[in-house]
Amino acid sequence: KLMAHILINNKLALAWDKSKKGHFWDNFFPLVIIPTIEHIPWVHQQPPIPPRIKDEVVKLFKPKIASSIYKASNTSYQSCWFYIAKKSKAI
Repeated sequence: KLMAHILINNKLALAWDKSKKGHFWDNFFPLVIIPTIEHIPWVHQQPPIPPRIKDEVVKLFKPKIASSIYKASNTSYQSCWFYIAKKSKAI
């Protein structure tokens, strides 16, 4: 009964799949400011996606972008991704 009560009262706070994932509210958890020193940032270019696996990679990215797991970025320290087709042809 207790577990059912907790689930009913918190149903809007629970994410059952990645598309329902949210973020902490700023008024509860303020943003953390990380101090830095002046420097010249390093820049890595995103390697191109091989044309033969591009459609499959796009299918992998779309749900992650929609649920804000991946976000667009043009900063110097963005993460580079690369995909390689395995022997089984899966990515």
